[in-house]
Amino acid sequence: MKFTIALLVCFIGYNVYTQSWLDGKCKTLDQSITSSEFDEANERNVFSLVINQADDIVINGEAKPKLREIAFKELVLDFVTNPKQHKNKASNPDKVYIQLSSFKKKSNQIEEFKTYIQEVYIYLWDKYASQKYDSSYIELNCKKRSKVFDRFPLRIIGEINRQEKSDNRPRGVGVPPFAGDVKDN
Repeated sequence: MKFTIALLVCFIGYNVYTQSWLDGKCKTLDQSITSSEFDEANERNVFSLVINQADDIVINGEAKPKLREIAFKELVLDFVTNPKQHKNKASNPDKVYIQLSSFKKKSNQIEEFKTYIQEVYIYLWDKYASQKYDSSYIELNCKKRSKVFDRFPLRIIGEINRQEKSDNRPRGVGVPPFAGDVKDN
């Protein structure tokens, strides 16, 4: 079963990545997520992936140092669908937020894991489209894709980029001029 899922996800991923992120056909499906919307989300529905300074993977506070591609995809799939209704996994697939962050500035792992997450969602979308419309997700028109996307919305949140402080701004007001300091002769 695991091998079949992995093979299907890889096959779908290979076909899709010959296009830009999912072909750009339906631009209305791209959602912007506000920080207040994310803050209001139940912690149970947030899949948090952090790459720490030691290059270890931490998922929802639990270290997973030797997590490989297939195991990671299965973990994401299980979190989103929650077939056994665990209390520490998503309550519903349409409420899931995925938060990605890294303490290593020169690490490519975040992009790899983002790609794996997208492949899992492509699998979910394709499976749901096949059940509901007897077609693959890629072959659907935008209206039907929107219905599938509403069932499994892909909401990835990255780090909040904070601008570095600039060194060329004044460091304070300074000493004010005082006329009594200057003597004229």
